[in-house]
Amino acid sequence: MTEQQLEEPKRGPGRPPKTSAVTVEFGTKKNNGWVVVRSLGRAEARGSWKVSNTLTNADARNLAGMPDIPGSYLTVDMDKSNAVMFDPTHPDHCKKWGVSKDFWKKFNDYKLAASRRGGIVVPVTVNPRDDEVFPLVPDDLKTLLLELIRMAEVRPMGGTENKDERTESAMLTVVRGTLPTITEIEELAGRELLDPGADYYRPRYKDQFDDWMQKKASPV
Repeated sequence: MTEQQLEEPKRGPGRPPKTSAVTVEFGTKKNNGWVVVRSLGRAEARGSWKVSNTLTNADARNLAGMPDIPGSYLTVDMDKSNAVMFDPTHPDHCKKWGVSKDFWKKFNDYKLAASRRGGIVVPVTVNPRDDEVFPLVPDDLKTLLLELIRMAEVRPMGGTENKDERTESAMLTVVRGTLPTITEIEELAGRELLDPGADYYRPRYKDQFDDWMQKKASPV
């Protein structure tokens, strides 16, 4: 069954959201390390790291002097139809994004002191990369914005419907601008991709998946 045989739904009229650009920082309250952004070809973003999020007092003592590490930032510009992933600890970005001018001194002083006492050296890799620019066609832009909306949600842990039980942390926070609403995203041109970057055959668009599964299950 080919994509062309699947019914194509109506597309939005392409009205832009009220906010033309938004910048987010990746990371959870659990210091979970790296975050994968599927809509950008499974690009990896460093998650934020904070001493206050460590699990025990012993961890906090071992990490004394370690500065908080901001996560990778991503700016999505809907007017320019692109996304830029960058590291706010990079010298080109520190001042603009509020990273302390003493950050690198504190970080390097901590590494030296930790290596001397034989404790935890560096709990997270900080190696600022150059900016990564991702051009976005309408399908890419819509898919990315929907992924970011989901990553910003706080959801119940898998396997439980009790909202009072432990929840997963949101995987990002907005640091500038505002994420568009679902309605605003739906009004954009383009369609949500089912599995960006997949190298196996599945329908290209998410809205084709149910029909595709039904046709696969139907007897020939």
